Amino acid sequence: MEKLSFLSIFCVCAVIVVSVYAYDESRQVVPSATGDNVYCEEVYVWSGLDWFLNGKSFFKYDQFGNAIVKKRNSYYDGSETNLDSVVWIYNEQNQLTKYTYYDWDDEKWYEKKRENYSYDNRGNLIIKDEWRFLQENWILEYQTIYIFDDLNNQIEMLEKRQSNLELQNYRRYTYLYNEENQLIRRQRESWHEESWESVNYYDYIYNESGQLIEQPEFLYLNDGTFMRRFNTVFDYNEWGNLIERRNQTYHTDGYDDDQRYLYEYDDNQWLIKERQQLFKDEWENKKQVYYENNQEGNLVEKVEWSWLSDKWSPNNKIIFFYNSLTGIQEHQPETFIPVTVQTYPNPFNAGTKIAFRLVEPGPVSIEIYNINGKKVKTLISNQMMNNGDHEQLWDGTNDNGMPVATGIYVVQTRVNNASVMKRITLLK
Repeated sequence: MEKLSFLSIFCVCAVIVVSVYAYDESRQVVPSATGDNVYCEEVYVWSGLDWFLNGKSFFKYDQFGNAIVKKRNSYYDGSETNLDSVVWIYNEQNQLTKYTYYDWDDEKWYEKKRENYSYDNRGNLIIKDEWRFLQENWILEYQTIYIFDDLNNQIEMLEKRQSNLELQNYRRYTYLYNEENQLIRRQRESWHEESWESVNYYDYIYNESGQLIEQPEFLYLNDGTFMRRFNTVFDYNEWGNLIERRNQTYHTDGYDDDQRYLYEYDDNQWLIKERQQLFKDEWENKKQVYYENNQEGNLVEKVEWSWLSDKWSPNNKIIFFYNSLTGIQEHQPETFIPVTVQTYPNPFNAGTKIAFRLVEPGPVSIEIYNINGKKVKTLISNQMMNNGDHEQLWDGTNDNGMPVATGIYVVQTRVNNASVMKRITLLK
């Protein structure tokens, strides 16, 4: 996972102790303190009277902007304790090749989990191996294989897991796209008695503007037929931003509402409020989240409230620390920009379309970064394209094919030496 240099983020906590890690032969992590290139999150919980610090997350980056360490600390009764840590390793092409998870136990760091990544010559992730340390041995627990078409769309994901000391088929996902390169179906199968059995599939339905408006789920039955089970309906405002996501369950007479999420925006169309409601004869409040952004649109505070005893009660909040300058402007060319970019819908749920116009032919790269500046997805890598209009869909998954978390992301589109960034929001 790669960090965008334009974020220029660092932790401004009063006291900073961040670790870069080396290893000894006993699988323990040996920390060496440094305070360069650090980003920080603080998590608070509500006691009923006041906010109390519950934990911190620190991120460390190398000289190329790659995230190399994440370290979490917990706070209890005024004391700070190490919780867990993650270390990332990259190859010469800045592709993530190894992920290692460490747990803090008995005043020492212990390596508990590893992930190794392999890529094809187009830069697509094709194999992920997941290892776990059990009974003094490293066991290959899971392996995931990814298959792409000529347009770099993921069309299959095969999961295998360890059983009887060997990897066996476990689950398989297949993906279908329409002529507009939009994802229209995702099917899941399970391995049973030496053959694949269909479990369920999701359809993706879009309006004329390319916005996802329905996502029904169908469950396969033992007789080979299928039945409707769930559905998700999406509604947008005039700016293309999601304002309602409604979950439904199918019964004999049609779909019934279960819950919904409502979204509000400020004049800049930045998300400022999310409310969750359950349907019980009428809509009832359950949870709401307030988002505060700085002038650059970066999230600086997230506060969650719960509906208890007919009133709102604070639950937890997260404070995000940045440099006062995001650096976005300094990476925008002051002269000729050979590409214009738009994204819609925004916010989005299952997918967003990145529409871009090239003024002249050139090599195009499109990458997705999270709010921490870490690269989560490469959509196009240095692909030669003609001038004119083009589109690329992002389905909300990372380079491993797994869905990413709700939050703010940045689309970076590069043509030759020019770069354009667009901020998007994923809601679930």
